Formats: sequence, structure tokens, C-alpha cells
Amino acid sequence: GHHAPLMAGKTYKFHISVNSMGIAPESFFVDPRLSTTQTISLPDQNGSATNMSLPLPPGLTFPYFFVPTHTSEIKAGLTGSVPVTFDLEYFPGDPDVSPAIGAPGVSESQSGDTASLNLSEPEVSPGFWLLNPDEIGPYSTGGAPAATASATFGAVTQAFDPTITSSTGDFWSAANGLSKGFNPVYVPAGDAGNMTVTIKPTGKPGSHVSGTIYVDDYALASTFGVALPNGDDVAAIPYKYKIG
Repeated sequence: GHHAPLMAGKTYKFHISVNSMGIAPESFFVDPRLSTTQTISLPDQNGSATNMSLPLPPGLTFPYFFVPTHTSEIKAGLTGSVPVTFDLEYFPGDPDVSPAIGAPGVSESQSGDTASLNLSEPEVSPGFWLLNPDEIGPYSTGGAPAATASATFGAVTQAFDPTITSSTGDFWSAANGLSKGFNPVYVPAGDAGNMTVTIKPTGKPGSHVSGTIYVDDYALASTFGVALPNGDDVAAIPYKYKIG
């Protein structure tokens, strides 16, 4: 291992080998995280979070978001041209929470044309979460009036380390626009794959950097005709170094 300081601006390469011991092939990628947390704004994967038309058209017209692993809190909000509320739920299943109903781990607010909630857990389920907006009645016999609404969605998560890149890219950060490129290594059953990790330190000499390089497998399932990419930590490699 490295015991000398890593010099700012220089690049250092390391290699990770992963063995697939199962009876099915797997794909793997590297997810480098710092020891700190950060709050990130998650982009709507459906492109519908701004100026949605209410009532929503049928189908998958609601916004949905991709929550990374190691997330301790999600923050959702909705602002409408009329009084609004929403359901927030993990796309494959529970939990299903709303600003209109109290629930464990939820702090909520609903007032007039705005609604918001924060959900805190030891670790929020990673993967797709949907935000399903709606107007608040009662309505006249003509039904809910035409309106618009816009949503926001944030996550408090273990901070991504932007000074570490890899041959696979990081699906969690790439899906949320924090990095570019994703090319997981495909490993047949009983075989091995190799990944390269590159560290390019930045910061003041003498400062210390620490974190964890997670090795994740990459899964792709389909629910309701929608591809639901997800992943799971299979190894955690702690790292720390001093900037020279």
C-alpha cells in the first residue's frame, strides 16, 4: 500500500479485482465516497418535474428520481398554481408518504399552494422514487380545474469523491449528473474482472482525505414496463491519505 503522501495534481492508479462466485453473471462498478455527507439536488429522470399539467395525464407522467446508496434523508417539495399535495413513494413498493399525513421519520408541511416533506431513515432505500402530485379539493361538479405544479427533490447522502475516477464510472453519481460515463465490468459466473481506480488529489498540502471505495453490483429489473436500474454494495474499501 501507499504510505508516502499523495502529491496534489498528480495521478495515482490502483487496481481492484472482483471474483464472481455465484452461478449467474454480474456487472460491477466503483463508487468512491468521502467520510462526509453532502446535500444534492436530484434531477427528474422523467423530465416532467417543471410546469406539470394538473390533473396529470394517465400513465407514467409523474416525476421520478434516483436516490443513491448511503442516503440518510430525502427532501421533496411541490409548488402549484392552486393548493397542492403529493404522494412520495419508493417506486418498487413501500414506503408511501405524504405531506398530508404524519408518519414515522417524516416531517411535513402543507400550506396553500406549497407542500413539502423530509423523510429520514438510517438508510433510505436506494433506487427510483416517484412524486405523484395532486390538487386539493373539494371541487365543483366540473372536477379539478386545470393547473400547473413544479417539484423539487434533494438527498442528504455520503459525499461523492470527485478526485477519484475509475474505469467503470459511478452509476450513482452519473445518474444524477455529478459525473460522466458509466461502463460496468461484466463478469461471467465463476470468473474475475478488473477495475482501475485513479486518484488525483486536490487541496492544501498537509490536509488529510478519507473515505470508502464501495464496489457495487449493477442490477436492471423491470416493473410496470419501466426499467429500474439499481445496485448493492458487495465490498467496502476504506482509504485515507495525506496531501503532499
